Amino acid sequence: MYFCCLDVLQRAAAGTTVTISVRTEGGTLSFAVVADADLEGSPIRDRVEALGGRVTIETGSGDGARVAGSLPVSG
Repeated sequence: MYFCCLDVLQRAAAGTTVTISVRTEGGTLSFAVVADADLEGSPIRDRVEALGGRVTIETGSGDGARVAGSLPVSG
């Protein structure tokens, strides 16, 4: 999750507002990042799915890009 958020931050347009939310529920860690960012070529989907998680990436909305995902948490 950290690297997914970092990737969006690094791709965000200068001076843009970035919103990050994180929560846990049951055995799942969920996150969402909204920013004016170009996510073309981003490895976010591969990272999350490699860990058994799910992710959606929406681009082109008035807010820029929105990445939302969830990862299973053990222990």
